[in-house]
Amino acid sequence: MILIKLVRGVDKSFSGHDFFKILHVFENVLPSLDASIEDVLRCLLHLTQQAGRDLAIGGVYRAFQHFCSVEAHRPRDSVEFILAQTDLSQYAPFLSSSILAYDSNCVTDAIQTAENLIANKNEMVRSQAYFILGRLDVGEDQANVIWELLSGSGERESGCCASVIRATISFGDAFPSYWPRIEEFLLIFVEDSPPEVLYEIYMESTYLQDDICFKVKMRTYIRLLIEGATF
Repeated sequence: MILIKLVRGVDKSFSGHDFFKILHVFENVLPSLDASIEDVLRCLLHLTQQAGRDLAIGGVYRAFQHFCSVEAHRPRDSVEFILAQTDLSQYAPFLSSSILAYDSNCVTDAIQTAENLIANKNEMVRSQAYFILGRLDVGEDQANVIWELLSGSGERESGCCASVIRATISFGDAFPSYWPRIEEFLLIFVEDSPPEVLYEIYMESTYLQDDICFKVKMRTYIRLLIEGATF
């Protein structure tokens, strides 16, 4: 497709502010494009590499999720393509957009796919899996499956630890009845977390919505752990 080829040729260092105009236009048209998963992902990878750490790039992930949701086969095709890449860590950030695009009738498949990703050796892939579990729109029956996956993670890598805790907090916001179990789990889980993860979660817990008592207890507990840790 001509548009895909044109966007893949964009160079931020030469286009300057026009890069973000191009980015915004592409985000808007992406869901309606009739293009292969492979071409779209290569194009998006180019855009994310050009944008670097600029937060404006966040919209392409939402646009890609919308693109994947248009046709039932796209989420699976996307996951398969990403996992087949040798530079897996570069493509891994698109896993969440792919799986969150699963049709509501395929939630079980989405959970199973995320569970499979947890077994992957790549830390970024596993981190994406936990992110997904915390954000899937599920019913009570599937919620218990997700809880078992989160609470039984056993992660030790700092990036994955942070993802597990964020996903668990997000899960608790969606299913408040789990807060007693979440409290027990997190208070044990954070004891083995690296100091940088503790700090991230201390800041993250500001946004807890449902259980104010747990929010205060959690922040106090993590603050004490941080103060006793060596950075």
